[in-house]
Amino acid sequence: MAVDPTGTERPNGLSTALNVIVAPREAFETLRVAPMWAWALIIALVTSLIGTYLAGPAQMHAVHAAMVAQMAADPNLDEAQRNARIAMGDKFGSFSWAFIPLIIFLVVALQSLIMLIFNAIGSGSATFKHFWATSMNIMIPGFGLYSLVVGILALVRGVNAYNSTSDIYLSVPSLAWIAPHAGVKTVAFLYYFNPFFLWAAVLIAMAMQIVARVPKVQAYLTAATIFFGGAIIQLVTAR
Repeated sequence: MAVDPTGTERPNGLSTALNVIVAPREAFETLRVAPMWAWALIIALVTSLIGTYLAGPAQMHAVHAAMVAQMAADPNLDEAQRNARIAMGDKFGSFSWAFIPLIIFLVVALQSLIMLIFNAIGSGSATFKHFWATSMNIMIPGFGLYSLVVGILALVRGVNAYNSTSDIYLSVPSLAWIAPHAGVKTVAFLYYFNPFFLWAAVLIAMAMQIVARVPKVQAYLTAATIFFGGAIIQLVTAR
């Protein structure tokens, strides 16, 4: 904490962002009176970009293999068309890191809106600004650290361990491990039950009670809505 000329302590955005990991209750108490998110954005952005860079070759290998398998089953495509689609997919995948900022802001915006709705239902005291800052800070473990771990695991395992989309989902401990040979959509849905996304859900429930002062029921419903909403999106978009 820094001290301003009036003698009062100014909350420190960096320490608050780190406290989301090691002392979340203290972090949320701070965010309730001082909704800060700049340091959280920097940390989430840097860690997710590093993770995306590390995981890139392995994930591209998996996507490439999946595309080849899918197109091989399509008799309407000739060799030139297949090569063109693969080249386009490879080019798109090489710039996947550029979408990271957009993903962060989009997810934070959607989560903030859902939190605001349940804040109204539970007669909470927080504003959209509080929820934006809270969600951005939760993105550190829920997206930044998650991406970093995925990248490190991909680097350790090597590209040859990633030969399908399911291999990407199965790289992180999750419920998908109980059904590794299921269809890709089932694996994608079960994969959402991994330590990082569950961690984020717990933090959301905690934040709703501390930052917004809503009852536990509304806090848990907020976390469940965000978590299962993400899991359903994962299920629908999995290929």
